[in-house]
Amino acid sequence: MRDVFCYYKKSVTSVGGSSPVERIAIQDKIFAHYCISKKLRIVKKFSDLGYLGPPFRREELMQMRKLVEKPTCPADLLVTYSVLDVRNDIERNKNLLLENVKRIGNIYFYKQNFTLDYEHFRFVLKGPETDSVPFQKEG
Repeated sequence: MRDVFCYYKKSVTSVGGSSPVERIAIQDKIFAHYCISKKLRIVKKFSDLGYLGPPFRREELMQMRKLVEKPTCPADLLVTYSVLDVRNDIERNKNLLLENVKRIGNIYFYKQNFTLDYEHFRFVLKGPETDSVPFQKEG
């Protein structure tokens, strides 16, 4: 059985629910069902409920970082709802989430039904690194 963290986003409007609390509750039901069906054990739940947008860092992501920095990280997968909601976050939260995924190993997006490792997730959030893209001058 794999151990997972779940990260709930209040901005997810595609799940239904008119208030952020309702949207978090719906994601919780979805993640619980998904994890049971895949034999995943939820170790800890994190959300951005109660935190405003820019310029604030998400306190829950900071708490997650403290856990993943330990030599025995309690999870090897992060489950969240949608890659689009993560991409729309402010840069400092993207960086913090990216650091966490690097230590955890993989992130799963329920709505899109795919898992990304750190390198692919970094590419989704940041695009290609210009130093690593070979090109030749014309002429």
